Amino acid sequence: MRILHLIYDDLDNPWCGGGGSQRCWEINRRLARHHQITIATGNFPGAKDEEKNGLRFIRVGSAKNYLLSRLSYTFGARYVIQKEDFDLLIDSFSAFAPTFSSFFTDKPKILNFYHLLGSHALIKYPLLGFFPFWAERYASRSYKNIVVISKSVQELLETKFKKERVYFSPTGFDSSLLDLPVGEENYLLYLGRLDIYMKGLDLLLEAFSSLSPRYPHLKLILAGKSQKRDARALAQLALQNQISDQIEILINLDEEQKKRLLSGCLFFCMPSRFEGWGISAMEAAACGKAVVGSDIPGLREAILQEKTGILVRPSDPEALSQAMLRLLEDAEFRKELGLRAKERAREFSWDAIAREMERYYQRVLSEQ
Repeated sequence: MRILHLIYDDLDNPWCGGGGSQRCWEINRRLARHHQITIATGNFPGAKDEEKNGLRFIRVGSAKNYLLSRLSYTFGARYVIQKEDFDLLIDSFSAFAPTFSSFFTDKPKILNFYHLLGSHALIKYPLLGFFPFWAERYASRSYKNIVVISKSVQELLETKFKKERVYFSPTGFDSSLLDLPVGEENYLLYLGRLDIYMKGLDLLLEAFSSLSPRYPHLKLILAGKSQKRDARALAQLALQNQISDQIEILINLDEEQKKRLLSGCLFFCMPSRFEGWGISAMEAAACGKAVVGSDIPGLREAILQEKTGILVRPSDPEALSQAMLRLLEDAEFRKELGLRAKERAREFSWDAIAREMERYYQRVLSEQ
């Protein structure tokens, strides 16, 4: 197969580098052993057209700043579609950089739909949020073949938008995490993109502040990819909650630093407002860590209630605080959740997921 994969994000993109780009890389580098794959990403500082691990990368648009990068990707993707020779188009949808690829080719195409943004677009960006809100609704209706990474999102698409061809495929993780020693140092961890609204980091800081008087020496580490302004905003929130001396913000870590943090935390926190699957939650599970997360589509599959972690009402810092307190005070329960989480994580292999996606792609092609 000759596959063209459109995805704004990239693992090396300093503005994003999220779970969608991880999934794209892990699946495509495996499929590249037998297929010709071109990946068209948004542009970013230091990016260039290149070949890596048998994959051809094309950078689309401007790298001048984040907003211009997304806008120019949206307008530039059509020219890539029209120029490239391919059998199958994969479009990893981003509401903030949609390609509208269904307009520009009649060839077989598949939409990767990681999460439903819905009204969160209007809440996060009151003036500009209508465009991503509309783009998501358009995309969910205009593609025949859709792949999701969450059964919750699959159910929403099937019921709300009457979609009949929604294919569920979970997300994997770095299997070397399973071999890390399980330690317990005096800190809690969030590891992921430092997007305050989406990831609920404001809720996490508020919840942690209520624990601070009882645990004055406990640390909360917030680590991941971030623009400097987001890190500054987090530091300001910590100051407002009077917990600055207990908060550590670490940005743009390498893989070994991430592994050390995951291996040593007491438990993992993921109070997201919306998610597709939550790769970070599965990475923590692979390290034998219980996870406290929001009871939302996506995380319900990554975190099994009272089996591998605790799910709490979304956007409820009090409920989040109570769950965190429970894991702090009940070490036996915390470790039991971690053991079960590690065992379950073994089910999610990138090799198996890549083989499954290859079969699905071939089926879509054969049905045209």
